[in-house]
Amino acid sequence: MYDIHCHILPMFDDGSESIDESCAMAELAFQSKVKGIIATPHCNGEDLMDADRFRAMCDMHTTLRAKLAERDIPVEVYLGMEILLDDSIYEPLEHDALLTLNRSNYLLVEFPFDDNPDHVRALLKAVCLRGYRPVIAHPERYDFVQSDPEMVFEFLDREYVLQVNRGSIMGRFGDNAKRCARWLLDGQLAHVVASDGHSATHRTPYVFDCYQYILSKYSVEYAEVLFHENPQRIIGNRPILPNC
Repeated sequence: MYDIHCHILPMFDDGSESIDESCAMAELAFQSKVKGIIATPHCNGEDLMDADRFRAMCDMHTTLRAKLAERDIPVEVYLGMEILLDDSIYEPLEHDALLTLNRSNYLLVEFPFDDNPDHVRALLKAVCLRGYRPVIAHPERYDFVQSDPEMVFEFLDREYVLQVNRGSIMGRFGDNAKRCARWLLDGQLAHVVASDGHSATHRTPYVFDCYQYILSKYSVEYAEVLFHENPQRIIGNRPILPNC
């Protein structure tokens, strides 16, 4: 399995606080049969224009990979960002300052949870005009999707990728997110499930319980698409499989 959304890069956001914690997160991921993780630190428009921060992220990525090898933790870590789409994004877009998922054309994006649909549409259009393919992080957690879940059909028509959180499916983010996430799964509308892991002790990158839930509730084929096939295709910059 592969995890395309995880805050495992230490000391850059509200995720891992140290190299040791990042290694512990990678070990948990490995225990849940994850072979590869994309490190996706939170970034906003101001962060994206900070060249020193970007270099430090790249250096830490190299350091973390070396430490995992030293400790014989067989998890590959790739680099990306989880980018907050708001009005501060236009300048970084103009400068092509956005780091995609493992240098693919897939861009992991999120919004303020209380954003409005028209604003979201405009931001996503701007991203697409620059040649990126949006991967919408945890659509089930946004107020505008919870109040009108069928809005995701518009996202699907535009070929946006829908990434559902393991925690939403398992009930960590409340009933509304759980209900919306499972509605997406019931319709086989989700493309990817990811951990959105932040820590080795809570919101961890352990995903095997969720994989087993989807295996028992739906099918081995859909579980493999969500946790293996489509994440691997994103990492390799290949077209994802369409919704079943």
